[in-house]
Amino acid sequence: MPHHGSCRAEVQYYGEIYFKAWKTATGDILMTIEQSCIQDLMFFAVHAKRQGSHSLAAILVQLLGYFTKQKRLQGVDKMLCTLYEPILWRALNAANPGVRVNAAYLLIDAFPLQDPESNKESMDAILQKQIDALNTLLCDPCPTVRVTAVQGVCKVVSVYWELLPAAAVSSFLAKLIQDQVYDTSSPDVRVAVFKGLKYILDNPLSHPLLKHTLPSLGDFIHDTSEKVIISFLELLLKVKGIRTIKVSSIVSMEHLLARLEVASAPLARRLVSLLFNSFHPLTKKLISRSRG
Repeated sequence: MPHHGSCRAEVQYYGEIYFKAWKTATGDILMTIEQSCIQDLMFFAVHAKRQGSHSLAAILVQLLGYFTKQKRLQGVDKMLCTLYEPILWRALNAANPGVRVNAAYLLIDAFPLQDPESNKESMDAILQKQIDALNTLLCDPCPTVRVTAVQGVCKVVSVYWELLPAAAVSSFLAKLIQDQVYDTSSPDVRVAVFKGLKYILDNPLSHPLLKHTLPSLGDFIHDTSEKVIISFLELLLKVKGIRTIKVSSIVSMEHLLARLEVASAPLARRLVSLLFNSFHPLTKKLISRSRG
């Protein structure tokens, strides 16, 4: 295994070695590779310490990620689903929050776990099991787990919008916008929500639904945490490039100007960009009046 400071390319190289060995093996050798190599990596990825981007846990998730990137190839989906079964679900409910964080990263990276050879009822059941697990993670008592869950849910919703049941998409968005964004115990969770919503907006299918839910978030322009306000403004800057959603429907110019009066430099830069792009006709009038 590479040491903790290994670069991404080196980890990819190890992932490729494991994958090629698995792909070409048969019989007892294949079973040994799956149970004594790949499944061991899964176990250690769940239980490794996570401190920084080069932690052993992060490296192992990246290494296993090489397999998830090969899902289009026959047999990979079934292998991942089978090998994760005795490890992942137990880890998601572990008493140790570090284990739950690691398990959350693995679930999100491997989503959706599925066995293409099973019937529709079984495939629907395993998908629902993953949706339920993500919902549980969103309510985890550990803030780090909640941040990871928010990031993961937003990725899953954006990438797999059409795969997910409509009720699951609506439920995820409702939890993000009605619950997680009001997490008073952790500004990092609130930041994760706004960054995640920005990511979800990359999928045009989300626009009709978010058009009606984003306007409830306008008060976050006055959040007590500057990093939350910055992430909120980044979301608004994303919105201004979307024709079907208006920034003015989320937060008024008056509130943006009020925040600008007391804003730090990082906030002011974003506010000015937002004002000049989203409220251009009004801004021109204000400038002409000030010059007159």
